[in-house]
Amino acid sequence: MSRLPTTRTSASRSRGAASESSPRRQPWVHGLNGTSPIGAALELWRAFINPIFFRPSRGLNHSPPFPTADAVGYSLPRLRRWNFLSSHLAFLVVALLFATHLFAQLPTPRLATIFPPGGKAGSTVEVTIAGENLDEAKQLHFSQPGLTAKPKLDAKGQPEANKFLITIPADAPVGVCDARVAGRFGISNPRAFVVGDLPESLAPATNTTAAAAFAVTLGGVVHGRLTQNNPAWFKFTAKQGQRVLVNCEAREIDSRAEDVLSLSDANGRELARNRRGGPLDFTAPADGEFRVKLHDSTFRGGDDYFFRLTVSTEPWIDFIHPSAG
Repeated sequence: MSRLPTTRTSASRSRGAASESSPRRQPWVHGLNGTSPIGAALELWRAFINPIFFRPSRGLNHSPPFPTADAVGYSLPRLRRWNFLSSHLAFLVVALLFATHLFAQLPTPRLATIFPPGGKAGSTVEVTIAGENLDEAKQLHFSQPGLTAKPKLDAKGQPEANKFLITIPADAPVGVCDARVAGRFGISNPRAFVVGDLPESLAPATNTTAAAAFAVTLGGVVHGRLTQNNPAWFKFTAKQGQRVLVNCEAREIDSRAEDVLSLSDANGRELARNRRGGPLDFTAPADGEFRVKLHDSTFRGGDDYFFRLTVSTEPWIDFIHPSAG
């Protein structure tokens, strides 16, 4: 009996052609173009590492040692040969991405203010710090050797939050140094801290009128903060012909205040004014009491608008010429 030739229908031919031309993709490499870690690793290998380390010799027909994107899924044994390497490469890529994301989210400590922003050499000063991400702040570090700080303790012997006692040695040089806070998230940015040689005091928050002016002795320093829409008033006594220098440090010690100084007599008549910073040089026309008015250029105020006011009769160097040699 003769065997009839076997014929295939168009549907079976189409199914056969599809099975021969379309590779059977494995589920673990589905979504190769960046939609899975292994697929991303394969693309990375094919684009960068494969051309560098596996360059075929001239005249030889070498097939690429790693399956390309078009070949993924054609042959499962071929993929298994590189399963170990691809999985480790994918793990490395994912780990690097995770580490980058993790470090980008770490808080950064930011020191905004130290108040008061200075102290006299040979004394111990209580200061309060403020800023962001200053959790577990336990130490203050200074650029000037010799200055030390320790947390202030309450009645129960527990550290008070953001309060320190700074000890300034008697032989500490006069000038401005940097202070940083060390805490849970590392060390902060620097802020200015002034070491002086004059008696220092704190101005009250109530000296906002001429009648409530805070008394300052000649040769003294006053620390304070400006309040919004209000000036700070001070008063001192001088003799006729006595030269007095009134100097306000604000921007020089990392304050946001732009200080404006004016000086008047007991009757309110203005005798001198300084709108651009620097010392106000004044010679008393007669014996009596004089008042100093201090405010921000736009009457701003707050914790960031602190100042250091010095009223002194000591010599002042305007400039040195030549300035170098």
